[in-house]
Amino acid sequence: MNILVQSISLNGLKAPVVAYVDLLIDGWLAIHGAKLCNSNGRVFVAMPNKIGGDGEWHDSVYPINRMGREAIHKAVVDAYVSLYGSDRLAAPVLPHPDL
Repeated sequence: MNILVQSISLNGLKAPVVAYVDLLIDGWLAIHGAKLCNSNGRVFVAMPNKIGGDGEWHDSVYPINRMGREAIHKAVVDAYVSLYGSDRLAAPVLPHPDL
């Protein structure tokens, strides 16, 4: 799986969203509006979401297995750290508990 982080836009607010991220997966799937988050001592990638008729938030696109989630997490965190360094992340860079 080839994951290209096309852009990282820093969020000027403190938390939990650190940056907004656009991804291109295998040259044919674009994901706009993923979020690099720092919450509850974890750094994780949240997929784009929208509010449903039930009043709950639902991801509009998401990896369907652990391999996909881990690959996206690694690509986003690696790209962020290469641009801004890990010291900008208040929490240690650990996988999301769902990983």
